[in-house]
Amino acid sequence: MTLSRGFSLRAAILLIAGVAVVLAIWRWNDAGPRYRRTGDAAAFYVLLRDRIRNGDSMGSVMRNLGPGRHETDAKFHDDFVALTRRNPIENPQGGQDTDDFYSWKAAGWNHVLQFRNGRLINHDPTAYRVVPSGGVLSN
Repeated sequence: MTLSRGFSLRAAILLIAGVAVVLAIWRWNDAGPRYRRTGDAAAFYVLLRDRIRNGDSMGSVMRNLGPGRHETDAKFHDDFVALTRRNPIENPQGGQDTDDFYSWKAAGWNHVLQFRNGRLINHDPTAYRVVPSGGVLSN
């Protein structure tokens, strides 16, 4: 028994369409797009725990989290630099006057990341294991 050429073409089109749908659903549920789309705190924490590392470029971080808010207020900047200098265990790279700070909102909090020369510093992924609502991330 042989299959007609038309049937094979329809089967191939259906297979390709099915794969495209599966990929679209997977991408829709991915943590990056989910956080950027909904502000979902669990997705935000997954990104900060699993995808973002010290040394990542500002562009890479923003591709994952979205643009963020550049904190340009002088008092905020000075206070945050002082905080990083007072806590050398949590902030091993310290703080410099030329550092840039960007913030993102999740779970009702502003989360601030510190950049020096366009690279992320003083980021501890293990700090993002527990979502502020009390949920522990499983993966």
